Amino acid sequence: MTDKARKAENTIVVKQELINNIEKMIENVNSSIEDDIRVKIETKHWYGYSEPFISKVKNRLYINKETLISILESAIDKEKKYIDKCIDIIIEERKNNQ
Repeated sequence: MTDKARKAENTIVVKQELINNIEKMIENVNSSIEDDIRVKIETKHWYGYSEPFISKVKNRLYINKETLISILESAIDKEKKYIDKCIDIIIEERKNNQ
């Protein structure tokens, strides 16, 4: 097996774990009592020149349950397309090695 195929297989495993986590998130959103879901986004940024430091920026937004589910499902679709590309790479590598 080539390095390219091995990397593609590892990527498939990582992407599938991500899909599983997103599916669990969808289950949690579906089981929520309220229609509005609070989403917390936390990002880190470098600031300063002479003495750089990392600062966290926290944002909260409230999203309708159906909208959030739609966003999460589209994320799953993107990951599945990426997995399909990795599978194509593996198939191509196997054809080339025969």
